[in-house]
Amino acid sequence: MRTLRTLAVPALGTVLLAALTACGGSASPGGDSTSHTTDAKEGRTYGECEVTGERGSIDLETVEKDTLTVVGDLPSPGWWNGDTVRRIDNGYEYCMAANLAYRAGLSKLTVRNVSFDALVAGKTNDFDLALAEISITDQRRKVVDFSAPYFASNIGVLVKSAPRSPRTPSPACDSA
Repeated sequence: MRTLRTLAVPALGTVLLAALTACGGSASPGGDSTSHTTDAKEGRTYGECEVTGERGSIDLETVEKDTLTVVGDLPSPGWWNGDTVRRIDNGYEYCMAANLAYRAGLSKLTVRNVSFDALVAGKTNDFDLALAEISITDQRRKVVDFSAPYFASNIGVLVKSAPRSPRTPSPACDSA
């Protein structure tokens, strides 16, 4: 199998931190089918994530008091696990957000679903950061700010090779 393209899946988060000044809509205050808030109540768990580090060890100014608001293209199995936004309670990016909330001393974590197109175009607002599987491109850098990548992937496409003539040894035979 050959890797046709290597993608850097950026972030902290593919974190579109410029979002606070972007344009777009926000979730209703009471929450809706596109958002959900987990309350750790001064504990060490957010959903199924057990957090690490020291509570309150980082300073983070948030759009809502005592709450880290994170947007993404949800759900995204492995990254944001749950059948619906309201049921997301674990996954790599969810638990990363939970750890950020804990280390910032915030007891609440709100996740909100926004479209991929809105994220990469900077067309959403009222959030603290975005975590999503987004490759950093020059065009996207023009409208959003990215952190350093937190995940690199060698995503590729598996293709059937052309048939070999009987006289052409296979690459596997060359190494024998």
